[in-house]
Amino acid sequence: MKDQTQSNSFYTFAKGFIRLVRLILFIIKYQLLYRKIYNTEILPLLGTLPDDLAGRRLRKRTKNYGITISGFFGPATLKMAGHHPTLADHRLLCLTGSAMPGFDACYDESIVDTRSIKSILLEGQQPNDSPYEQLAHILWIKLKELTPDTTRLNELTQKIIEIQTRSLIQTTSTNRSLIETATREKGIAGALFFTLPISKENQDHLIPCINKLGAWVQLSDDLHDLRSDLLEGNNTLITTSSSVKDIEEIYYNWAAEALKSLPSKTPQTVRSGFLLYHYQNIVFIKHLKDCLNGKTPQEAIDISRDEYYNYKSKLVSWGLFRALTLQP
Repeated sequence: MKDQTQSNSFYTFAKGFIRLVRLILFIIKYQLLYRKIYNTEILPLLGTLPDDLAGRRLRKRTKNYGITISGFFGPATLKMAGHHPTLADHRLLCLTGSAMPGFDACYDESIVDTRSIKSILLEGQQPNDSPYEQLAHILWIKLKELTPDTTRLNELTQKIIEIQTRSLIQTTSTNRSLIETATREKGIAGALFFTLPISKENQDHLIPCINKLGAWVQLSDDLHDLRSDLLEGNNTLITTSSSVKDIEEIYYNWAAEALKSLPSKTPQTVRSGFLLYHYQNIVFIKHLKDCLNGKTPQEAIDISRDEYYNYKSKLVSWGLFRALTLQP
């Protein structure tokens, strides 16, 4: 029995290790590609942004979305659809990801008037002297040049502007139903932008999955942003939860929906990537529970920044290898 147990443990470790290595190679491949695209095509556009808090935050978030987030979720979306991406597709996805923080900044930080951003993007209005408006304008021109279906780009942009406008109510509301709707809508709208390189006929079967994945990713973002949202007074499903147990319940429900929705032909490496993302969130929730030690989620505002983020050192563990092994 002991030998069998040791054999099973070795098999679990070996299989999990192999899947992790393949995932790392997948991530490195696309991170390097997207970093090159970002440094060549996006970074030069940010030079005119002011060196104030809003400008620094936008630069940081643009890089994170353009390289880290787009570098996984972009290729993963295309592969789930059975689409073989070209370099132009990757350029579009990197540009799309880089533009996403701008939507948040326009609304959350009011760096561009709501009416102005809509006029610039959808009505052809020329930007004024604001570096933020000028950046939005040039990014929009590049997006239109790279997007195969500009009608769909316009539709998605109109949709995300409407959703962002409505989500402003979420930041001050304590109505959980309203907050949940805003969270789902915002996440789904953002995820749909990663389908821009895919023809409409190849998108239809993917949309139910994208809807669930987008909502899950938005909830996960809110999960990790608990401390900063509390500091800024933003209400989310996470900040308004009564306990960590409440957070766990809603997170596991949304995660289960998303992971079960992956198309049957999703490549193993893509499945491993989503599982790693899920595992990271689980580790963070456990870390949060330890930090709070029975206190309410609202008390996370008192956790030091270093302590709040040191969960990352716990990610690569036996639990991760086991999770990757048990994955279908």
